Amino acid sequence: MARWMDVLRRCGWLVLLVWGALVQANVLDKMFIPGVSVAPGTTASQQTADERILLFDSQARFQTDGTMLVDETIQVQSTGEQIKRGIFRTLPLVWHRQDGSTFRLAYQITQVLRDGEQESYSIEQTGEQIKLLIGRADRQLQPGVYRYRIQYQVSNHFSRFPDWDELYWNVTGNGWSYPINQVRFRLLLPEQAAFLSASGKDSRLQSIDVYTGPVGWKGDNARILTDGSIETLAPLHPGEGVTVAYTWLRSILASAPAPQEDSLLGNWLSPALKSGILWFPPFLIVAYYLFWWSKHITPLGLTKPAVMPLYSVPNGIYPGYVRYLCQRTYDNVAFSSDVLDLVARRAIALTKVIHKPRKSRSGMTQKREEQWLTRLPESGSMKLTPEDKQLLSTLFPGKTKKLDITESSMRSVPMQKARKAQEAHYEKMHPTLFLSIAGAVRAGLALSLLVPVLYGFFFNIWTAISTVIGMPFLLFSMMLCLQLLKYARFSALLKNSEKSKASLFLVVAGFLFTLPFGLGLFRLLTSSQLPTDYQGALLVSLLLCLGFFCIVPRHTQKGLNGLAIAKGMTLYLRAAEERRYETLYPPDERVTHFERMLPYALALGVGETWANTFAQYLKSHQMVSDVFSSTQWDGISQFNRVCSASSITVVSSGSGGGGGGSSSGSGSSSRGSSGGGSGGGGGGGW
Repeated sequence: MARWMDVLRRCGWLVLLVWGALVQANVLDKMFIPGVSVAPGTTASQQTADERILLFDSQARFQTDGTMLVDETIQVQSTGEQIKRGIFRTLPLVWHRQDGSTFRLAYQITQVLRDGEQESYSIEQTGEQIKLLIGRADRQLQPGVYRYRIQYQVSNHFSRFPDWDELYWNVTGNGWSYPINQVRFRLLLPEQAAFLSASGKDSRLQSIDVYTGPVGWKGDNARILTDGSIETLAPLHPGEGVTVAYTWLRSILASAPAPQEDSLLGNWLSPALKSGILWFPPFLIVAYYLFWWSKHITPLGLTKPAVMPLYSVPNGIYPGYVRYLCQRTYDNVAFSSDVLDLVARRAIALTKVIHKPRKSRSGMTQKREEQWLTRLPESGSMKLTPEDKQLLSTLFPGKTKKLDITESSMRSVPMQKARKAQEAHYEKMHPTLFLSIAGAVRAGLALSLLVPVLYGFFFNIWTAISTVIGMPFLLFSMMLCLQLLKYARFSALLKNSEKSKASLFLVVAGFLFTLPFGLGLFRLLTSSQLPTDYQGALLVSLLLCLGFFCIVPRHTQKGLNGLAIAKGMTLYLRAAEERRYETLYPPDERVTHFERMLPYALALGVGETWANTFAQYLKSHQMVSDVFSSTQWDGISQFNRVCSASSITVVSSGSGGGGGGSSSGSGSSSRGSSGGGSGGGGGGGW
């Protein structure tokens, strides 16, 4: 936890440093005025002088096939500074809906007029937009007022929901480099004349919303007129725009095909030229990991030993050690198996005392069970290592011979000390058994933060900041999925048919819930209109870090050798039902063999299989174990529980609770903003 807190603290400082640099560089104004390059010491209005858009009047008419005819009238005032030959209008080809869906729009320019006369124009396509260049390169315009009229058809631009359709439309676009004095917009549905109210509004419209301001803002610098049209209340500054959202019953466009979603993966992995800088961090991550691998992994010459079934315990191998190799951490099961190993080797005895119900002054007492550990005298046949003696002296300090580990007592200080001592003992082995990859993973995540940093510096800082806030939720869900997959891979219970199905269901359900949950929170905290190349660069960066985390070796050569031993023992213990022990050990050694291997079965996650086979063997041969009073798995798992419970330090703490509510709209308009929706773009003079 301390390591992760340190990572979060460093990331926080990085964000603050980047924010300070951006503010110091005075680029915030640039973020809010897309397409405008503001000279130092001047404002955008000063740069454009008196050139402006006097009126932006747009009318959109839906056809029964779902296409929309757009008629834009753009009246501009030219001083000859920028509007020399005419104007240009940009229209985006890709629309990123708030739910993450991506749609590719299709345009068809039908007519372009200037002051009522046909005007020359050309169309250029660059990346995710088309550029309509109006005017002739060999003809200069005199300063004055000009009225341009652009008529075009657009398709695949609206949203279809179960009961209604929606037009979430960026009327003006936020990429104009001039102020806009006034904006007007009107939507016409098929056969509208038959459904007009007395005020001239189409009665089939269910809702109308309007948003003004820079990208992401929910400004109210506009009003909805009684006839359902929109008009602004005050001039718009450069970089500001108007976005509308209309909804109506789905039956109105019943014959129109549903909009077709574009291939998100294709958009993610095909960056536009202007946003190519965002793909620098993924290439940097690849280069860093290749360098790190060549420096830290290749020289080691790691080789995985062959895994062969092991039918006995190798010398110097403890149950806690094999579990530590598999789990890469010393947990409660590892400690329980180490204590159980001392029981199997007759260094301590495990006894159970049952107190029957009896009468007392307060009434009948309940049945109570106690579990005790008793230290046995050392004998010549008992081979105890220094590590064994250290554990025994911690469990039984001084002249203590008995230790109560009853689950209800929860007061076993010696067990707590022994647990901490064992964990410290194994942690000292960590550098010789495992490779340190945490620094490389943190470095990769830090490099992935360059994607929002670069996006904030060159495009939109607020989107970048919200992305950084949302990233931990996405990373958390991905890490949770990894833990579930780790459980599915290493849990020996998967060999059991019923529990295999349950474990598989857990993994699939966890993946289907946690990753969409993280993506949902990520989208909630970030801008609704993230460009696909930005999403792609960010996703590829995170996947590179995740891929490195999954494939990088975790063990040193010594660790790999020990892991092969653990897997070899697991192969044998897991196949206990096959009675292979009958061909390996004579009858007089089988009970001792069962006892000796039981702690390792518990440590390796196959305790149930081994314990039940042990109990069945004793029952069928009418034998008993001198060490374990109960060899059934229930008895062994109970020992594991009480051993774990008595070794954990209990800390009292208060608790509190809270609740919160959430609401979600049914369409884009519920979380709409200026700059959202299909349409948009911008323009300027040339």
